Amino acid sequence: MLNLEKSAGLQNVAQVPGVSGYMKKMLVANKVATHFFITPLKSKARTFSLRWTDFPRLKVFRLAVVLLIANLAACSLGGGGAPQVHYYRLPAITVEKQPQPRYREILIRPVKASGLYHERAILYSLKEKPLELKRYHYRLWVQTPAELIHQALYQGLSASGLAQQPGREPAGQLPDITIDTGIISFERIIEGSQVTVRVALEVSLSREAKDFQWTGQYQSMQQLQTTEMHSSAEAFGRALQEITSMLVDDLLKTP
Repeated sequence: MLNLEKSAGLQNVAQVPGVSGYMKKMLVANKVATHFFITPLKSKARTFSLRWTDFPRLKVFRLAVVLLIANLAACSLGGGGAPQVHYYRLPAITVEKQPQPRYREILIRPVKASGLYHERAILYSLKEKPLELKRYHYRLWVQTPAELIHQALYQGLSASGLAQQPGREPAGQLPDITIDTGIISFERIIEGSQVTVRVALEVSLSREAKDFQWTGQYQSMQQLQTTEMHSSAEAFGRALQEITSMLVDDLLKTP
């Protein structure tokens, strides 16, 4: 591998403090381009009594050379590649099984989401700035929050034994009860070295056969003593498990 920065007299570029790896690569590339290409071209221009401003295209050429050499400089400096993307899923949701089913069929419709909850980015806010929601660029869910929540509710209600036939799609017959869900909050709250996972959902229950409809909100807060993302993914699972258990209790009371 060519040691370009050494040839151009740039042995100490890699040790420049306070400069990112990417900027070091570009610094090397710029200086190498000047050393090996631009300076010789300037000399030739003087030989023919031409000014540097007579060659505006050389500026474009210089930029192209800088970008090309940046890759070579990356090898020379031992720079790392692009940041690694991490994907997270939720643990399986299980709740206490009921002695016997109360419903023949429960329909769990797809979860409604809007704005950022249509994307897979994991969201967070700072404790001191609760109105500002941010996203991680290299920390993603394997599915959108709406899909994760839909799957969690289905898993939990299936495990509960509350219905003979829990479903996510209409089965042709009118279900005993229909569940509609919307996301209010699905995020991490950062406070120093502590994290709180907050999940809040709006849930509507309807029974067309009995002309019954009810809407309420469910929320679960899970506090952690670590900012480690895998622990947060587990906490999101616990939050959804707690919400599912509360939902099962309400379904048992539904007329």
